[in-house]
Amino acid sequence: MAVERWDPFREMVSLRDAMNSLLHESFVRPPSGPGQAGPATLALDVAENENEFV
Repeated sequence: MAVERWDPFREMVSLRDAMNSLLHESFVRPPSGPGQAGPATLALDVAENENEFV
């Protein structure tokens, strides 16, 4: 069995990466292009006449 030197900072870096990933996935919205449904997209049925949209 090989002896390996313990590096406490290696564990902190992986924890930091996990927290960055969690925060990025939770609060950063991916850009959505035209025609792509995103989390804030509302489906509407719209009709137009001479004076207004219904």
